[in-house]
Amino acid sequence: MGNWTANLSTWFVAAVATLLIWTWAADRTRDTREIKGTFSFRSADPKQHFVDPMKPIGITLSVKASPTSIDRIQSLLDEGLIIPTGTAGFPTTAGTYNVMLAYAINNLPQIIATDATVQTSRPESAKVVIGDLTTTQFPLTAKISLAEYESASINPSVVLVTLPTSAIDAMKNLQVEAVVDTKDLSPGKNNAQATLRLPDSVAVKSEQVTFVPDQAIVTFTLRRKTENITLATVPLQIAASPTDLRGFDITIQQDGGVLRDVILIGPPDALKDIESGKFSVAAIVPLNSGDLGSKVAKKAISNWILPPGVSVESVAGKQIVNPEIALKIEPRTSAPIIPEPEIEPALPAPKGP
Repeated sequence: MGNWTANLSTWFVAAVATLLIWTWAADRTRDTREIKGTFSFRSADPKQHFVDPMKPIGITLSVKASPTSIDRIQSLLDEGLIIPTGTAGFPTTAGTYNVMLAYAINNLPQIIATDATVQTSRPESAKVVIGDLTTTQFPLTAKISLAEYESASINPSVVLVTLPTSAIDAMKNLQVEAVVDTKDLSPGKNNAQATLRLPDSVAVKSEQVTFVPDQAIVTFTLRRKTENITLATVPLQIAASPTDLRGFDITIQQDGGVLRDVILIGPPDALKDIESGKFSVAAIVPLNSGDLGSKVAKKAISNWILPPGVSVESVAGKQIVNPEIALKIEPRTSAPIIPEPEIEPALPAPKGP
């Protein structure tokens, strides 16, 4: 009995040892496999620099590694692998770089900690821009949509904004917009939470901007809500002196002479007149003799033909309501003067017999 028990114990230990050795060997066997997922670039110092693009990018990796390591890298790709600035092949200073992805990923700490080697990647590289950020203070202005209101005040009245240094000049004399949605508000006094944004004219991506604080409270008296409509097209009209226009041919090169996707806000009755065709909306491009003489290539809209109380909210998805319009101005060639043909006088009618 004792020998049988001893033999069984010895067999069990040997079996466990064999299993452990087999498991270790299987784990250390390096295989090559293609795996897919996403990765993103990030700044190692987000207060000093931004990176573009920041959104996840799809990638396919050819990885040589043990099964455990391949599974680990697949998990990282499923979660969204992060490549921070300062990784080998991806500097920290401002500039535009072509990052070789397999090289950069092989130098990530979480990849170095495995036995993996990323052999190739698709795409092979990615273009990345690193830009400097500046933090400064800006005042706020209320943007209250679809409403007639009065006595708007904002708390706080100023915020700290971190934005690309290249956009500082564009923000001169501008304010951060505190945007209020009036959809769920009632007439009377309101304390509404507002989201913050830079004006569209600054042309900065929202992910490159941070606000401290990131919200504000706008206090105002709502008189009445308005409505909005979207016009698929609005015609452009040239306004100039008829005398000046005689000498020029003008072509509006803007998308067939119209603006597209124009959102108007105003009283419901006035908007119904527009929708029914009782009122025709137009955007006016002014030209003077100097514009014509210099053959300007672009000129901004000066005003709109709109019913009372109606205003333009956006054009083609942008808050710039008086965009510049592309023009082609050519001097008109004078038509040659063709002399009128001489007409012989009619012969007198013959007299009677």
